Amino acid sequence: MPTPTTRNGFRKPDPGSDNNTWGSNLNSAVFDLVDSAIDGWTTISATGTTTLTATQYVANQARMRLLKYTGATTGTLIIPSVEKWYFVWAVNANCIISNGGSSVTVYTGSVALVITDGATVTLAENRHFTDDLDMGSNKIVSLSDPVSLTDAATKQYVDTAVISGASGSLPGATGNQGRNLQVKDDETGWQVDVGVEYKNSNFTAVRNHKYDVDTSSNTVTATLPASPADGDTVYFYDGGFGTSSTGFYANNLTIARNGNSIMGAAQDMTIARRAASVGLIYKATRGWWIIK
Repeated sequence: MPTPTTRNGFRKPDPGSDNNTWGSNLNSAVFDLVDSAIDGWTTISATGTTTLTATQYVANQARMRLLKYTGATTGTLIIPSVEKWYFVWAVNANCIISNGGSSVTVYTGSVALVITDGATVTLAENRHFTDDLDMGSNKIVSLSDPVSLTDAATKQYVDTAVISGASGSLPGATGNQGRNLQVKDDETGWQVDVGVEYKNSNFTAVRNHKYDVDTSSNTVTATLPASPADGDTVYFYDGGFGTSSTGFYANNLTIARNGNSIMGAAQDMTIARRAASVGLIYKATRGWWIIK
């Protein structure tokens, strides 16, 4: 008759058996194994997939309480499909615990409590926090993109989702001196206020930019954006006006409409007034319109 065993592989002698050997069997096949099951630990350094030894009646890896994974790259440890719980220490790389049908990942540098009912492997986590979580100098990593208002988000997600709709190269600092974010007039997204740019020759304007146009030496034509969006704005200032120049009065600024109407007219606009400034906003239903 086969000798019965427990889930931890302890020997259960048949009543009346082991005459004159029960002491030795009890020590080696029960007490020593109970001790290792309670506080024993084993180190696995091999990378890849390792099936824990589970030989009955003798010391084995699967019986140990603590599994210390020291591999340099992510490894998988296969545990028996029996009720059991382990402390898993992933020292240098992620450690995957699997029973062949279910698995969990213990991440680098952490110790986790892994439990299984024989069919499903899971992590025993306390997900309810009543106090602030002080991360010190550490970071939260490996976050998925948020899907609800209370989800955490990574810097990359914020940069992409919030800043990507803006002109310029925000949030990087280089080349963005004096710039700031604004909400578009129609509140559909963000736009960049890039400050005032100096121009003294013909140029094509960029949506939501401001221009200090110097016509003290020559006339200048500013061509409006070709495909403006609803709510886009462009501003022009007389940058050549001064004590020795009459600015736009002497050398006019021409604002070329670039296929869209200006103030309802299908013609370019000429600014011939000294010290003048003008702002235009684009509306899909009526073209460019003066707002300043």
